Amino acid sequence: MPPSASSSRSAPAVRDDAPAPAPAPALASDDLVAAARAGDVQAWAQLYQEHFDRVYRRLCFMVGRSTDAEDLTQETFARAVVGLAGFDGRSSFATWVRGIATNVARNFLRAKDTRRRAEERLAEL
Repeated sequence: MPPSASSSRSAPAVRDDAPAPAPAPALASDDLVAAARAGDVQAWAQLYQEHFDRVYRRLCFMVGRSTDAEDLTQETFARAVVGLAGFDGRSSFATWVRGIATNVARNFLRAKDTRRRAEERLAEL
C-alpha cells in the first residue's frame, strides 16, 4: 500500500498467510493453585473458568437437573476456595475439585432421599 499524501509513513502491510501471534502463556495448574493459595484472585478466576464445565457436567450427570447442578457447582467451588489451603497436591487440582463435586452431589442426594422418606411417612399418618 503506498503511503498517503498526508503521512510520510504507512502502516506495515499485513500478509494473509502470516501466522497469528502466539497467545500469552497460561500458568500451569500447579502455578495457578499456588497463586490462588497466596490470594491471587485472577489465578482463582482462571482455575474456576478452566474447571467449571467439567464440574457442572459431572453434577448434571449425578443429580439430573440442571438447576440443581448449577447450585451444586457454586457450592463445589465455594468449598474449594475454603479448602484450598488443605489441597496438598497429591492429585491434580481437577481430580480434587471433581472429588468435592462428587461429595457435594452425594450429600444433596442423601438429603433429598431423607426428605422424600420423611414426606412418605407423613403421608401415611
